[in-house]
Amino acid sequence: MEKQKIRNMSFPDHDGNWIEVLDMLKENNWHDCTTISPVEFCNKLRNSVPYEWSYWQELSAFECLILHKGMYDRLRNDFLDGVESAFEYVFGNAVFNVYVSKENNISNIKGHKVHFSLNDMIQGIKKLLKIGKQYKARPKEKNILLVTANHSGNIGDDAITLASLDILQEAYPDATVIIDKGPASKELISRVELVVLGGGGIFYDHCFYNVQNYCQYLLYAHEFGIDSAAIGIGAQGITTECGSELYRRSLDTVKFISVRDPCSYKKLKHEVVPKTNLYMHQDVVFGLKNSKSNLLIKKESKPVLLFSLLDASIMPTSNSTKLYQKSQTECVEFLTRYFDVILFVQSKDDLNMYKKLKDLYQLNILELEYSKTREVVDVYSQADLVLTSRLHGFIFSCLAQTPVITVASSHEGSKLGSMVFDSVPSAKSGFIVLKEYCLDLLKQKVDLYLRDPDALVPDVNEVNKNKNIVNKLPQLFKDQIKL
Repeated sequence: MEKQKIRNMSFPDHDGNWIEVLDMLKENNWHDCTTISPVEFCNKLRNSVPYEWSYWQELSAFECLILHKGMYDRLRNDFLDGVESAFEYVFGNAVFNVYVSKENNISNIKGHKVHFSLNDMIQGIKKLLKIGKQYKARPKEKNILLVTANHSGNIGDDAITLASLDILQEAYPDATVIIDKGPASKELISRVELVVLGGGGIFYDHCFYNVQNYCQYLLYAHEFGIDSAAIGIGAQGITTECGSELYRRSLDTVKFISVRDPCSYKKLKHEVVPKTNLYMHQDVVFGLKNSKSNLLIKKESKPVLLFSLLDASIMPTSNSTKLYQKSQTECVEFLTRYFDVILFVQSKDDLNMYKKLKDLYQLNILELEYSKTREVVDVYSQADLVLTSRLHGFIFSCLAQTPVITVASSHEGSKLGSMVFDSVPSAKSGFIVLKEYCLDLLKQKVDLYLRDPDALVPDVNEVNKNKNIVNKLPQLFKDQIKL
């Protein structure tokens, strides 16, 4: 089956500056030219590719350049050096300058000079290069740029950030680690010695902006001659032509790639196929350094259940999710008979559902700020039981040695199912397949807990094995990358 070029990428049809460019290209029969452009044009122009392609293709490979005045720094720094000798400026407006190769400009069309600003673009790029060279002249400073999805409303991503920070500080105790999440800045990247993508399920292409965000860090670092690596990576779906190529080209520039699960390993190895060595490790959160919390969650005589199931309303309705969606309310009502149910916000995506459950059953919602992330395992250790469909909710339960019931879409195809069956198989006794989730099945798991709570506690030896895998990452950095 042929891959789709790019998914879910809308064109700003309401913006006249963008529409003018399309109309002008069609009017002059340039719409089928080999073009480099902002990604939004790629589904409108069949032979168009995003700016990131400038990092492995030369200017001569293109017949048309659609240059966005606010995005010129996304191009390779020397990409435009020969543009004035090989191309002609044919159109401009407040947002774009458009160039066509001289052999394609048969009608000798000239763009209006009032919108011409290429020289300003090139001077801006040269300024970035100068800043980088000035910084590199100060060899005593060692900075590492850690890129994660931090501060994005998911405590799992925040825990990944801090666990990756722990790894880098152990590997390079004399370095300063700068934490970032995008958009990528060439000026910032020019000031560091190492760029690290810090883990989590950040590799997917159903939103191409996500691909660009993380790959730009790697491409920009490579352009400056700066080492890079990726650790604890999860691949959640790379299905498009452009997504696969951009990930492959970007990952080809890194020193090593550490993935967190067998499913991600297979996706990267067989679907993306980077040249760089892939290492099968584990989710970096297994190595998180924890702190004691002042928060006490036990307030009633009932045992405490931390609840962190996915919001059913934001899941696509299908035969595999109908029962899960239908069962949510009656399952929570059942749990309140036996437990003090606390709705724990693993992700703000679930907050709307939690607010409704709070109003229905007078429940408490618990949300930890980023600054409290290291306390999350201690909070989990205070619970008597956890019910979660969030990967890091499960990992926190493992680290806290708290009984846990997990709900995941499948045994193998989901990140949580893979974690349970491949890495912590002792937790299978508490596993429920999402499409089978219902009150009767939940009752069976709760009955097991009431008879023997230890039956739902992840085996400490399995947990320690995963910790030890993560604890090898600092040495991998020392072996592969010298600062």
